Amino acid sequence: MNKTHWIGAFGRVYNPQDWFYNPNYLINRIYYIAGGKAFYKEGIPLKKGYLYVFGTDPGFRVYQDDSDPVDHAYFDFISFQSFLKKEITEIDLKKYPKLQHVILAMAEEFADRSCPMTVADSYFEIIMHELEKVLSTDTRYSEVTENALRIIHSCPPSEVSVQEVASKINVNVNYLIRRFNAEVGETPHKYISLMKAELAVKYIQGGRKLAEIAELLGYSSVSSLSFSFKSLTGRNLSEFATHSIKKAGR
Repeated sequence: MNKTHWIGAFGRVYNPQDWFYNPNYLINRIYYIAGGKAFYKEGIPLKKGYLYVFGTDPGFRVYQDDSDPVDHAYFDFISFQSFLKKEITEIDLKKYPKLQHVILAMAEEFADRSCPMTVADSYFEIIMHELEKVLSTDTRYSEVTENALRIIHSCPPSEVSVQEVASKINVNVNYLIRRFNAEVGETPHKYISLMKAELAVKYIQGGRKLAEIAELLGYSSVSSLSFSFKSLTGRNLSEFATHSIKKAGR
């Protein structure tokens, strides 16, 4: 059976550095606020003891009050289902004792930095099962969109294109664009571009050169990659790369 969600990252972090900027554009997020003062975007408070579920949002931003640093446990994940209808959902865990029990156990487990992926994955599957009941939404994409997402995330990034995806799932390109845009909220072309922007960030943080990154992502030049990155994220790619190198001490 194909999994419907992929974990990108998990853990528990106290006083996260540079928390205001999280350079991931296509992931969903689950945050449990264990302590401290935190805010989402334009000052929406994230309350202690509450669970927050965020849909994919290229403009995602969270902040903390440095006088009372945040302590949070989290999952970042890619979903092949229409998991959320809103960009942020607040859940008072006291109203859902079973979910609260699992979240508290997860937060305690994640306090140990050596928590293995197998354990995290078990918690994640239980939490997702409970969340689908709590959120009470139709969480299924159409077969066309779900298959398109799987292909986009499994193809080499230099080879993925809307035409290639449509061919692999045997549908008309225009039909794919209409269905994908209606269900995901982005055209498949923009989704692929955002995925490449996210990969560019990871490659830069991994120490790769911009010319190599452009080739890996299927861009004809660094300038083409830089133009796409700036238009999607509002950030200058070269400046981001320089900042990342200085931060890593390379």
